[in-house]
Amino acid sequence: MIRKAYGPQVDVWAIGIVLFQLLSGRLPFNADSNSALFRLIDRSDEQLRLHMQRPEWQGVSQPAKDLVLKLLERDPTKRLSAEEALNHPWIALRSEEGGAATGDLSTAYELLKKQVAQKRCVEMRQFVPIHTAQFFLFTPRNRTLFTGASRCGTCSRS
Repeated sequence: MIRKAYGPQVDVWAIGIVLFQLLSGRLPFNADSNSALFRLIDRSDEQLRLHMQRPEWQGVSQPAKDLVLKLLERDPTKRLSAEEALNHPWIALRSEEGGAATGDLSTAYELLKKQVAQKRCVEMRQFVPIHTAQFFLFTPRNRTLFTGASRCGTCSRS
């Protein structure tokens, strides 16, 4: 995005973004424009600590939070390397508070499901204007076919 060469530390940042989303069900930085996104990233220490006070982080162990913060360190020279990340107590399962398999992540799971459903709804709106067309929705859970019109229940847009 900045049109500069990048190294492995950018990949470590990306892993931090994915881990954040898997543990919380949300993206750590979300904005409508690149400039707004970069402003959030510039304040990443503050942003991430605020995020981790939300209810979806209550079931996440302290070592997992520590790893996320170290992967999302804004300064690439201070950010963990890939090897350091692999040796982090949460990954290596050597933590006193519990390793990767501990914690209740049901809130994160529900938020991720909602986020995926909203994304699908937005993608579907690009192909079919739901507010004017009939649509069919197959739900694998109960294997039924619904028809409807005017409103997408997932994202509440008409």
